[in-house]
Amino acid sequence: MSCICGQENCVGVCEYSVGARLARFLNEIDTLDTCIGAVDNSSKESLTAIGIRQYTDFTCSKILKPSSQAKIVMESKFRGYNDKSVRSVLKTYIDKSGCSNGKELLELLKKIEDNRAVLMPFKVKQICDVVHIRKSKKEEVNGKSIECRTTIESVKWAVNEEGILQCNLLVSMVDPDTSKKINLDIQDYGASFSLVDLERAKTKTGITDPLIKMTRFGYIKPIEIQSENNIVIIDNCSIYTREKSGYNLRVIGKWENGKIVYSEKLNEVKLEKAISLNETYLSKHRRWIAPYGICDTHKVSVK
Repeated sequence: MSCICGQENCVGVCEYSVGARLARFLNEIDTLDTCIGAVDNSSKESLTAIGIRQYTDFTCSKILKPSSQAKIVMESKFRGYNDKSVRSVLKTYIDKSGCSNGKELLELLKKIEDNRAVLMPFKVKQICDVVHIRKSKKEEVNGKSIECRTTIESVKWAVNEEGILQCNLLVSMVDPDTSKKINLDIQDYGASFSLVDLERAKTKTGITDPLIKMTRFGYIKPIEIQSENNIVIIDNCSIYTREKSGYNLRVIGKWENGKIVYSEKLNEVKLEKAISLNETYLSKHRRWIAPYGICDTHKVSVK
């Protein structure tokens, strides 16, 4: 990614570069439009849309609640960068680059921030492996785990009783203690459930698990891999390094055709090997990893 920010010694972490990564992120993710917050006038009682559910035939239904009881907390899905709002960061890139779909990207970002579009990292009909911990009155099975290969039957985005937006996946697996189908929280991805197609690429390595951390908003946190002396950060576009002291942050590589291409060699064999062994697994999640700088990182370590 060439930088036209104007800084003579730009190391790839300027506002323009972050905006470019955000533009790529928005271009590559899958989203679903919602009407969360809209008032439904189809009945005598005033109802407010608090969510949406998508089914296996890809039809959707609104989740409604009496307007007097509906509470929706408006939250920023991303933080700003260098004291600039995330929208301002994106606009800086669009204005300087002449991005052809800049208006559409700004509109999509606004819809995401306003809950009028949600991210869809998981799809109906996908097959996943689930580890379910039983909650039973029978002591002999309470706390025991059940492993099952199952299918996602619906994806639900809705605000909870506190008005906080969250996503749940209803799977075909039935809980033996309630006789109801199991709901998965997307934040538990990589811990209590995984997608079969992606998990095949996972390699047992010297990095502490879980390597992928899904957020409540449906994107993956940038991965910050710590070794004894150095830190490497991986997002949807770039690979960065900095000293553990916090100094000298710079881009040292990029994603290209599912591979990491380095512009500067890592000087730590153990760290380089750990990243190399996980490269395919990470590449399959790449487009869902948020750009570094606009959200917290997920910290893991090289053993």
